Amino acid sequence: MFEELYTPLPDLKLYLERIGATREPCSLSALDALILAHQKSVPFENLDPYYKKEPVSCAIGDLFEKIVLRKRGGYCFEQNALFVALLQALGYRAYSGDAKVIRGKNPDTPILVLHRVNFVQLEDGLYFCDVGYGGPMPSFALKVEDGISRSCNDETFHIRQKDSTWWILSRTTSEGALEDVLAFRTAETENCDFHVLSHYASTSPLSVFTSLRLLNRRLDNGNVSITGDSFTRTENGLTETLPIENDQQFCSLLQKHFGIEYRIPDRT
Repeated sequence: MFEELYTPLPDLKLYLERIGATREPCSLSALDALILAHQKSVPFENLDPYYKKEPVSCAIGDLFEKIVLRKRGGYCFEQNALFVALLQALGYRAYSGDAKVIRGKNPDTPILVLHRVNFVQLEDGLYFCDVGYGGPMPSFALKVEDGISRSCNDETFHIRQKDSTWWILSRTTSEGALEDVLAFRTAETENCDFHVLSHYASTSPLSVFTSLRLLNRRLDNGNVSITGDSFTRTENGLTETLPIENDQQFCSLLQKHFGIEYRIPDRT
């Protein structure tokens, strides 16, 4: 019933071309390069859940067609599903696990498990990697080890063990503060289980993805993002924000800054 969620990557060469990466022997440095290339080339976006309110397909063939061939983006259940298929095709021992987004949340309130992350087993241990989060996320792999920190590309992230099940990913902000971002588990989660979570995320009126436009793409020295009706570009420490006043302007920003050609569905 869920066989389409487990099919191999249709074309390794085309995927690497899409993100501007080359095939290298499996290593930490090669994994870092793939993560950074993907984050710079494939934007986080929730256009289909926001405008269509229909289930998003997580079938590997559909994701390949959308992200690689049509040069769209996607949210975590799409991007990290396709990225782990890429890693497996390259020979990495990779799998996906689930997580909670805790950034900006009250730790005393219940938080849904509603995020997909990836793990890669290298010779010296297990590494966390994520290309499908629409906020601050390491542009490199981070070893899953209590108390570890890693700095790269002018950013610093940390991992600590919360208890026997949960780990916390945090970052050092530009102001020097420590901010928790995700809580994750290292156990493997089946693709069919993510299918159920994605269905909720792309259709439920309670989901942020159906109620707010969200886009993000990493730049060499910053990022561009859209939240609702606001466009923000941060580069070399400088931030520019402007309001989005109509659909024409929105589609122009999509094409210019995210490489997305999108026709907004008729909302009448």
